[in-house]
Amino acid sequence: MDSFETRCVKHKEVEGRVTSLSTPIFASSTFQLDSIEHGDLLCNTGGDFVSAGSSNYLYSRLRNPTVDVAENSITQIEGGHGTVLFGSGMAAISSTLLAFLKAGDTIIMPYCSYGGTNEVSTYLLEKRLGVNVVRVDARTPTSYIEAAKSHPGVRVLYGELISNPRADLLDMEAFVLAASTLKDVVTIVDNTFATAYNKALIPEYGVDVVINSCTKYYGGHSDILAGSVTCKKEEHTTAVRECRTITGSCASPFDAFLLLRGLKTLHLRMQRHNE
Repeated sequence: MDSFETRCVKHKEVEGRVTSLSTPIFASSTFQLDSIEHGDLLCNTGGDFVSAGSSNYLYSRLRNPTVDVAENSITQIEGGHGTVLFGSGMAAISSTLLAFLKAGDTIIMPYCSYGGTNEVSTYLLEKRLGVNVVRVDARTPTSYIEAAKSHPGVRVLYGELISNPRADLLDMEAFVLAASTLKDVVTIVDNTFATAYNKALIPEYGVDVVINSCTKYYGGHSDILAGSVTCKKEEHTTAVRECRTITGSCASPFDAFLLLRGLKTLHLRMQRHNE
């Protein structure tokens, strides 16, 4: 028999199927392994290729069940391959830019964008990492394509469908047309103010990466900080997820739980906002 101390800390799992309508909060930082080999597989594959009956989870900075459900729910809403959830909207924006840009690359983005995004582009990308930041007036439909013609090495086209705070509207047709003239470019759009309820940018326009500050409409109750990045392609999802793992900018399971609650009423709230 186990010692008294062991019996106090070693808990039994729930037996049989659990069919709760509300996703539980998995607050555990660490998950039990079957073996050293199981742990090695989780470290090297992210839990995607474990054998049947084994856990897909090792450490919540890498993956967490509650966070996974929230990510899958947003992917259903946005379309695309997969979603990566972050601890804030700015964590989502900065990690995404770091995932796709390196020294010498060029990003074309609006003059008027979210303040935090401007700070990242100026103080991190431009001054510290040597990324060439080209700013355009997104209200002018031809601005992106003109900038693309005159600047070599464009790696990212970045926009906000509705800018924060000025509410400038991005001409999506002109935006994707500019992208079509470039090779190996990644299109990234912050869709926080419109959400996929009004414009699903991946299925409608083929945008590569869509960012949302889930702190706002997706959460809907001003009680969480979170950000989501939904990617059209598997390799982009992998790149963003790797950046989150390295920087440790993951969302907490508590915020993921509250986000799931908010998503259930997203369609009702957005309808009222639009009215």
